[in-house]
Amino acid sequence: MATIKVRPADGARVVQPGPGGMPIPADGIEVPDTAYYRRLILTGDLIDLGAAGDAPAPAAAEVTSPAPAPETGGRRTTRAQQE
Repeated sequence: MATIKVRPADGARVVQPGPGGMPIPADGIEVPDTAYYRRLILTGDLIDLGAAGDAPAPAAAEVTSPAPAPETGGRRTTRAQQE
């Protein structure tokens, strides 16, 4: 199974799943590349330091909102308001 190296984000305390639930150390640890750890990376609780022996993984792309529709100025309108 593939592994990744992760560390908790500043101020976060993240535990490993399973019996005992040991916290992930601040200097990082190698863990299995599973949905559990990927979800914590996406939420910002864990920092991905990259796969074992690889360069750090790229940061997630920033999600932006689309521009408001020009005809409504970004406000929702009803059909009656449009006529």
